[in-house]
This record gives sequence, structure tokens and C-alpha cells, in this order.
Amino acid sequence: MVGIFCIIIFLFSCSDTFSQWTDDFSCENFDCNQAWTGNTDHFVVENGWLRLNAPAATATTYIAIESSIASDASWEFVFRMDYTPSSTNYVKVYIISDTEELDSPLLNGYYLRLGGDTNRNISLFRQTGNNNIRLISSSDGTLDVTSIHVRVKVLRDRQDKWTLKIDRTGGHDFVIEGSAQDETHKYSEYFGIVCNYTSTRNSAFYFDEFKVEQPFPPGITSWKVIEKQLYIDFSKPVYAIYEPLSNFFDIDERLRLVDVQAENPSTITLTFAENIRCGLRHPLTVRGVEDMQGRMMRDTAIYISTPCRADPYDIVINEIMANPSNPVRLPEYEYV
Repeated sequence: MVGIFCIIIFLFSCSDTFSQWTDDFSCENFDCNQAWTGNTDHFVVENGWLRLNAPAATATTYIAIESSIASDASWEFVFRMDYTPSSTNYVKVYIISDTEELDSPLLNGYYLRLGGDTNRNISLFRQTGNNNIRLISSSDGTLDVTSIHVRVKVLRDRQDKWTLKIDRTGGHDFVIEGSAQDETHKYSEYFGIVCNYTSTRNSAFYFDEFKVEQPFPPGITSWKVIEKQLYIDFSKPVYAIYEPLSNFFDIDERLRLVDVQAENPSTITLTFAENIRCGLRHPLTVRGVEDMQGRMMRDTAIYISTPCRADPYDIVINEIMANPSNPVRLPEYEYV
């Protein structure tokens, strides 16, 4: 048993290393702390800011970084522009993308568009291939100034509610600009920046303090029973479960918990001494579960059960009302 729990600890610790991430461009080479890919020769670090430094010809360029966080999370960054954005000079920040190629017509994900039309606002879009749907927009004119310094934060909770927050001074005094409900894309591989620029704006985009994290405590998203095993899925990777198991799980006396293992960093398997009998509901309380940052899940009660297979004569039809229209005011529907 000790060996099993040591393995669980190892799996969870490794997993968290590659999920949440930050980059404040504190070193001279912008990819010295994070493995950015794409057109990396079009960007430089200047005074702690990531700055576009692309060829003068009008073009679109991008960089991307691996990022697997897709829900129950927040994405934050600050940006500057030394001009008023337009339909030809604007930025898309992909907070979720299923591909490293951010200019791909097959991309699925979500992005923030900074400018890009006459409204000069900040908008959250969902992209499914060539289909782009605006989910949230800040007030018109948010970016209608000649010198821009804005911090943006987007949150997505485990119920797939999106919230857009902005501080127009670049600080942390956020104002909620709007919210939306969308669950279309739940998978991510990359985060990235796409700069669309003309020849005179090839060096006027600045970015800093990227922070992608899961600030919410974990929660149970689903569960299933197979014979004597219960599989519990959590909204994010959780820390190791260790002895005594009663510190984490309170099950009724009809079931005896004998083992806990990790299927993956977000799924825990409980094994009971006997198969879970069909037709019975067993109350189970899960408590004390933490994510890798020590955020503790609220005590959560669920009722586990497994359905019984129907046998002949389990269901008996004793009357068929094929045409119930008659004086005794039966409903005008056919039923059994």
C-alpha cells in the first residue's frame, strides 16, 4: 500500500509541472524561461516587455507555447500599444488552441481580440475552424486612445461560465466587462499571440506578465461504478490520497473501502471489498481533497449506485388506453 501511494504522489507532482505557468520576460532572451515556438525571430525582450520586432512588410506573425489548461481556470496578461488599433493593426491572444499553428483554418479554441474593427474594444471569441463567434465584448472605445496600457483577465469556471475583466490602467483593479456561457471546446494544447500589422506598426506591440492558472479549488465532475470499483473524476489534478482513507472518504457501513489508486492526476479509483449491488444507493462523502497548490475542495456528498438488469415480469402492463375519449374525463392521450 505504501508503494502505491508513493506512485500517486509522483504522478501528481509531475503533472502539475506542465499545467500552470507564468512568464514575466525577466531575462534578455524571451524564451529562456519558457519554450515559445513559431516566429520567435519576430519578437524581442525590451525592458522586461515582450515586443514585436517583425519585418517591415505588412504581415501576420505568431508565437505559441504549450498550455494544457482549458477550464476551471484564469488567463491574465498586460499589453501596450503605441497607437490606436484598427482593422489592419490588431492582436489575437489565443488562450486555448488545439494546434500550435495559430493561423490554421482548422484551429479550435478561444481567443481575445484586441482591436480589429471600428468598435476598438476587447472581445472574447470562440473559433471552430473558419467559424468565429463573439462571446463577450468590452464597451466600445476601450482601446480608442493613442497610448494603451491595459491588463486583461479571463475566467472560465467548471460550469463553463466565461467572465472578461479589464483594468484600463494596467493594474489589478479589474472591472467586469461581461460574461457568457459556452462549453464547445474543452481541450487545449497551446496558448499564443497573433499580431496583424502594417509596415509602420511592425514594432508597436508589447506584452508582459502572462499568467495561466487554475485558481479555483477542485470539484467532482463525474463518477461511475464498475463492479467493485468507483471512478471519481475531479475538475483538476489533485494531491495524493494517503492513509487513513477515512480522512478523505466516508462511506456507509454496507461497503468497505480497501484501496485507492490514481488512474491519472484528475481521476481516483476507489476499490471496495465486494461488488456494489444493484438497486442500492450508498451515500459517500469526499472531504479533505486538495489540488497541487493546496486549495481544498469543499466537502461533497454523492450517492453511488448501479442499475439492476431487468428480468422477465419486472414490468407488467395491465391496461392499454388506445382511445381514451369517453365521459369520465380521461386525458386525450394514448398511454399504458
